[in-house]
This record gives sequence, structure tokens and C-alpha cells, in this order.
Amino acid sequence: MLCVSLSEEEQEKRGRIVRAQREAHGRRIGRKFSQRDAARILEINEGTYRSYEYGKSSLPTDHAKLLAAEYGISWHELYAKLPRTIADSDEQPKIKVYGRISAGEGNTESWDQNEEEPVPVDLCRPDYGALRVAGSSMLPFLHPGDLAIFKDHPEPKPNAVMAAEVEDGWVVKLCVYDSTQSRFVLRSLNPNFPDVTGSIRFGGYIVGYIRDEGPERTIRLNPHGLRP
Repeated sequence: MLCVSLSEEEQEKRGRIVRAQREAHGRRIGRKFSQRDAARILEINEGTYRSYEYGKSSLPTDHAKLLAAEYGISWHELYAKLPRTIADSDEQPKIKVYGRISAGEGNTESWDQNEEEPVPVDLCRPDYGALRVAGSSMLPFLHPGDLAIFKDHPEPKPNAVMAAEVEDGWVVKLCVYDSTQSRFVLRSLNPNFPDVTGSIRFGGYIVGYIRDEGPERTIRLNPHGLRP
């Protein structure tokens, strides 16, 4: 394991970053992500992990890479970057909305390419993009009008909800491997819709959505991909 010799002050600073990134991950997934959870990812005891956060010992790079994979961030951010918060800026962060994606039979509708939507800071990443859901094929997971957030991913991701281009346009469906056809197909959660086969170009998998119902706003986020 590679460790770098640091001053006591720098080590304490890095420990605060490690702790802040763990807590930010908990906010992203909607539950507390504890020191014990992080230690379990690294397959070490909790006391050893705690020493990283308290700046008593340096976080090895191989451990940083394991945590970064869990958190959905670059491993370098565990050494040099505190998670950005809304308080860091007077302006609400925004994500680009590229159009409307069908949770039905295709025919995605594009719109004003300058449209942006205010979102939590954790949804503002250069590899994320937003599409407005139309149709009912993904009920009850996705509702018409939801703002779906996708992470760029041009390859099929088994059992993930993905945005994909088919003959009739862009759709959002569940990516499933069909062993009878020896290929991936796109499947609706609503049984009234058939599987989509044929030519499929995958664009990304869903990492979150925003749903407005009257005055209430629901936000779900998982950087590893939301599951229905």
C-alpha cells in the first residue's frame, strides 16, 4: 500500500476531507454512511479507518480508490477536495436539460438547448445530464414529468434503468440480458408494454430523479445507479 509522508497539519486536513466525503456520500444515498460502513468497504477494522479521518495515519491510495469507487467520485478528491455544498455559492446549481425522453415507445422530443433546472449540488457533474420523462411504461419507478438524471455510459449496464436510442427515438427502460436471444433488450416495468429489441445504442444509466408533486419535491440519488 502506497502512503505519502505528510506534516501533522496536512494529515489532519486530509482526515477532514475523508470524513467530509463519507458524510457527503451518505447525503447522496439518503442514509447515514458510517465509519463502520467505510471500514467494511476497505475490509479493515473500524479503528484503523477512524485513524484516517482523525489524521492519525495517512489514507493509502488503494484504500482511496476503493472508497472513491463506492462514493462515485475521483479518488484524488479524497486527498485534495472538500465536497462542495450549496453554502459555498449564493447561486443554486443547475443541470442542463436535453429534452424529453419516452417511457413508452420512443419519439424523444428535444427542446430549448439552453434550458437548465435547479438541482442539489451532488447532481451537478460534467458526466450527468437530465431528460424529462414522458409516458407510463416505467411506472411505478418513473412517473410522467419526472426529471431523470443520467450518467454517461455508452455500454449496457445489466439490470440498470438506461437511456437508449432505438429505431423510434430515445427511450428509458430497464436493461436486461435475454439468454434466449443472447443479447441485451430493453424492458418496461409496466407489463402492458413489450420489450424493445433490434438496434440499441446505450447512452447512460439513471443515477437520480426529481419529482414535483404540488408543493412537494422528491429527490432520489445513487451515483452507482438507481434500482427500481
